Amino acid sequence: MYEENGSHIIAQGAEAVVLTSEYLGKPCVIKRRLPKRFRHKVLDEQLTKNRITAECRSIQKLRKAGVFVPVIYLVNFIKKEIIYEYINGSSILSLLNTDYDENLLSSIGETIAKMHNSNIVHGDLTTKNMMMAESGEICLIDFGLSFSSTLAEDKAVDLYVLERCCTPSQFEIMLKGYFSTINNQSAIRGKLEEVRLRGRKRDLSG
Repeated sequence: MYEENGSHIIAQGAEAVVLTSEYLGKPCVIKRRLPKRFRHKVLDEQLTKNRITAECRSIQKLRKAGVFVPVIYLVNFIKKEIIYEYINGSSILSLLNTDYDENLLSSIGETIAKMHNSNIVHGDLTTKNMMMAESGEICLIDFGLSFSSTLAEDKAVDLYVLERCCTPSQFEIMLKGYFSTINNQSAIRGKLEEVRLRGRKRDLSG
């Protein structure tokens, strides 16, 4: 179904390896979860299956809500992998290190708000997990740590993770876009301040 020999590794971490390849003649991205040798094999396989299932559910829910995320082509529990649509575009991480305009930052905030309005928390909301597609749309990727939550605090933690990898001026514009779109604005504002305070205390004690 896909060309394993023509695959190229584009990222590798503790949790998974990410490759580019082809699926039914179309470019694709393969995310293959890595086994945890320190865990019992049966437990590791069950936890991995649960994480893959949660990731797919998050993506399917977001697609139904109109959030731009990659299409899932195939899920293979035996190989512990998900095969995704390949998104042509640029990493937000690289774009924010070069020239960009306020519209880009505002669009990022609005996209995150749409995700949170769907009660999906990303879990690793950094600029490396966002892309600007050739169409100009913001695409969110890598939902391996995502989960479903209605709690304002969980959404505030997502925002705090993003804040830590942006400049203050960049994040301020993102927040304007976010709060123009999010449903429970006041609750999340309050929780974000609480999360920031905890973060500052950790920094001082660390």
